[in-house]
Amino acid sequence: SFEHELISTTDREGQIEVNVKLIGARVQLALQDVIYLPTNVRPPLRVHEEGHRVINERIFDEEAERIAREVAEPMLVKTWIARGVDRESAVNVALESAISELRIGYRERIVQRVAQVSDKFDELTKHGSNDLNVVEAIERAFEQCASK
Repeated sequence: SFEHELISTTDREGQIEVNVKLIGARVQLALQDVIYLPTNVRPPLRVHEEGHRVINERIFDEEAERIAREVAEPMLVKTWIARGVDRESAVNVALESAISELRIGYRERIVQRVAQVSDKFDELTKHGSNDLNVVEAIERAFEQCASK
């Protein structure tokens, strides 16, 4: 959710237009990670897929908050303009637009980061078909994909 202040309200073409400035953001982050495997999967593949789960959780634990801040901060310096039938609905449209932009931006950044490390992990392990230790492969993948 966003804390905001109303900068201006104007009647335009029978609708109310508002300019809203965001002054704070409260973001609740959560991770849901589900692995789907056949019941008769080979143990090495199960271990490999668990490696992907570990990568996802580590990125969430160590990087998600920073990424959310990096996405949200530029949103706090711009003005959000929206229209509605009344002031309240126009403000709600502006805030929903901001929330949508935050969700999309955060999701894109997280997906990009997970893909970067997971692709390196798959490359190092040859998708679980070589003898490289999964824990070592995870560490190498993070080292080779150091976050900026």
